[in-house]
Amino acid sequence: MNPSDGSVELTNSDDSDVAPFTIRRAEYSDAGVIAEIYNEAIGSTTATFDTEPQSEETRRHWLESHDDRHPVFVAEVNQRVVGWAALTKWSDRPAYDGTVESAFYVSEGDRGRGIGRALKERLISEARRLGFHTILSRAAQGSDASLHLNEAMGFRHIGTMKEVGLKFGQRLDVHMMQLMLAPEDDSTQIPPSDAAIGEGDGSSVESSQNQATSRTAGNVAILLFDDVEVLDFCGPFEVFSVAGNLTDPPSLNVFTVAENSSIRARNGLTVIPDYTLSNCPRVDVLLVPGGIGSRKEVNNKPLIDWIRTTSKTAGLVLSVCTGALLLGKAGLLDGLGATTHHGAFDVLRETVPTATVHEQRRFVDNGRIITSAGIAAGIDMSLHVVARRLGAEVAAATASHMEYPWQQDEDVAS
Repeated sequence: MNPSDGSVELTNSDDSDVAPFTIRRAEYSDAGVIAEIYNEAIGSTTATFDTEPQSEETRRHWLESHDDRHPVFVAEVNQRVVGWAALTKWSDRPAYDGTVESAFYVSEGDRGRGIGRALKERLISEARRLGFHTILSRAAQGSDASLHLNEAMGFRHIGTMKEVGLKFGQRLDVHMMQLMLAPEDDSTQIPPSDAAIGEGDGSSVESSQNQATSRTAGNVAILLFDDVEVLDFCGPFEVFSVAGNLTDPPSLNVFTVAENSSIRARNGLTVIPDYTLSNCPRVDVLLVPGGIGSRKEVNNKPLIDWIRTTSKTAGLVLSVCTGALLLGKAGLLDGLGATTHHGAFDVLRETVPTATVHEQRRFVDNGRIITSAGIAAGIDMSLHVVARRLGAEVAAATASHMEYPWQQDEDVAS
């Protein structure tokens, strides 16, 4: 294992009282703190199935087993190591040489600050640079934050090993996650998620000119209803449409769907949706806007049932403004961080008592479910999704085309 000759500084929060962190290659002298962070996880979480604390010497031997093709990284805040991540051989059998496993751990007091995400991004970048074909990741039952982050990074759930671990007196399942690494010149294609984008039998609904596209595309469905706020849906529609057309071939198929064949948006705009709930094609990304009409639609059982059912197979579920109330009514925000229009914070708390409402955030990213604040904030959230799925360059080019001052602040819930 050779130390890196450089480090990358990453600003993990827009909060001025939180220090930036750096990520660098691990050195043998890091073995002690790596052991401390790992032992925290051993003693209090199901993130690892090790059950006995490990010594500094044990971790040093582990570091020595990692070569240049299987690097270990650490994250530092003010020269204090707060997390580590590693690429590890999946198997010693030669046929598996193109496959690698990823793992990361963050010290308990430093979680929820974007450090885990940054470490994971570094692993993915290194795996691609090193020429690996695919990355595997294991997430044990109870490791919901790890599952959400894997999904956020494009990993797809490929299976569950039932009751393979015994820890804290409980038999635990282990979820297998996989990310296929596209070549650099193909990096603009949208990566699969839990409900893989473009996966299925390739069939489409022919009732509209906006057909469901091929297996390489993502179907972005924007839900409409009477008195929906116009910019809530038009802003994201523009973002995803422009972004999809910046890739070759076009990577996103954006369409509208509603309960009825015509809706009257806020301030009298009439819109003819591409689909109705009954003939909507496969949905990979579902966006639910808000507006005054959402206050009525929270009591629309068929619509709420459709949101709940569609969300089960969608890779991403998004809301803008008071669209969060509809997600909440469908039971999708229970126990998660969320935001909405500033005039509806209390209503959201009443609708979802177990949610943590972030009043100062433009959007809150929980991995598969993302909520944004009012109206224009939905554009920032949509650009964030484009950056996550198609890359930061595509998102920046989209914002430039729209002449939009993109605000990139985010809150990744943990």
